[in-house]
Amino acid sequence: MQMEELTITESAEKYLEDLLGSQEKDTKGIKIFVSEPGTPRAETCIAYAKDDESFDDYLLIEELSFSLYIENQSIEFVKDAV
Repeated sequence: MQMEELTITESAEKYLEDLLGSQEKDTKGIKIFVSEPGTPRAETCIAYAKDDESFDDYLLIEELSFSLYIENQSIEFVKDAV
């Protein structure tokens, strides 16, 4: 699925959906963020989103078969990613 923020291929969506299906009930989706953005050590991170976390600083994408959270300050760094 192509979004303004990034593109998730059908195979990636299915893969992530399958991973989420094997997680505990407190897992509510996938989150994407960039650690150390704007530096040579920047890394794009994909992790499970858990119920007890705050997502005030995340953009929620609900167009997929699961909830996808993208950290607001990381959006510019993942734009056009596939």
